[in-house]
Amino acid sequence: AGLDVELVFEPGRALVAEAGALVASVIYRKESGGRRFLILDAGMNVLIRPALYDAWHDVLPLA
Repeated sequence: AGLDVELVFEPGRALVAEAGALVASVIYRKESGGRRFLILDAGMNVLIRPALYDAWHDVLPLA
């Protein structure tokens, strides 16, 4: 006993890769080519995983 030890824990991707939430507001709506688009106040840089790893995240309305 009497050891001066510091324990550091990093959970890693296996535990936290799918955790988190991105909350954004719709700032503009437009239609083009028969499709409806929503422009948000967030960009790909905020949630980059889908572009890098072909990951999927559900999009759910809060209001």
